[in-house]
Amino acid sequence: MRQLLGQSADRYVRQYLTNHEKAVQKKLLDVLRQLLPKAAEADIQKGVTKFVTKAVGLKSDLTEEQATYRFYWVKYGDRPESGELEVYGDGGGPVLFCTFPGFARMVKDEGFGKSFITLSKASAIFKGSFK
Repeated sequence: MRQLLGQSADRYVRQYLTNHEKAVQKKLLDVLRQLLPKAAEADIQKGVTKFVTKAVGLKSDLTEEQATYRFYWVKYGDRPESGELEVYGDGGGPVLFCTFPGFARMVKDEGFGKSFITLSKASAIFKGSFK
């Protein structure tokens, strides 16, 4: 059912994608022109177009495959398992804030149901890092 909802959402989004994609490209171009004033305009344009096109394609694929992949955030105050989290800073204790989501893939085990394998750990900073 979740996969069907993801596919329906993807079809709906594709109706408006071109205009939104152009708006994102324009914003990214504006930022990169300021950060890279000596770069050739054609090089920046080519890089932005390629990056945005691939990002939108990945997002579309992941939307359709909601039953297979999931993103997760570590919440404030959590004490997650080390396998789920990449920690920044020296301190310990509970999580102060999550700086990047984790990414996992569902695997169906014969006789055991389903489980998630972490592909990319979430990143977080602990409260103890700030004293």
